[in-house]
Amino acid sequence: RAGPPAYLSHRVRVVPDEKLAKELRAPAFDPRAETWVSGEHARALDVRDPLPERGVRLHRPRADTLVADFEARGPGLLVVLEPYDPGWKVRINGRPAPLVPVFGAFRGVYVADGDRRVVMQYRPEVW
Repeated sequence: RAGPPAYLSHRVRVVPDEKLAKELRAPAFDPRAETWVSGEHARALDVRDPLPERGVRLHRPRADTLVADFEARGPGLLVVLEPYDPGWKVRINGRPAPLVPVFGAFRGVYVADGDRRVVMQYRPEVW
């Protein structure tokens, strides 16, 4: 059974890029237990008893835009199970926010209590 295309995680661990591949192959690896992030904006998070959230609803108003609607009940990490690329620009409730790599492959953005909307737009740098 496939999981949701996006979810809020309340347990986040920072794993340096150079250790990520080895850690992902470890027998004890369980992506449901905690989310692993890397990169300059990565930070650990451990909310012991988060309040239940409503599910994350995704929609695409355009091919280069993804909108996630939810209600954060405490700090968390919104995880979108789509490929990470630094060309994705993020806004939370209209405010710019950094994107972080999740498990070395997916997109993540930290959210605060009460946040309700994340907009990701693909805007790669032009060389």
